[in-house]
Amino acid sequence: MGNYLKMADKQRILALLELGWSYRRIQRETGVDRETVARNDPRRTSKSAKVSTDQCVARCLHCHSATL
Repeated sequence: MGNYLKMADKQRILALLELGWSYRRIQRETGVDRETVARNDPRRTSKSAKVSTDQCVARCLHCHSATL
């Protein structure tokens, strides 16, 4: 169970994010890896959410147009 952040660490990270601290600065201050900090940032959007549904449908139709 060593791979989980304790609630106190999560709350500290969220508080520092609210103060506008960078992931690297939080890493230096807390010792928590910046990628872990990023995963716990509620403001961060996932990479898959950046592609719109219309773009996905258009790509799918383009790729499968020969088989339709």
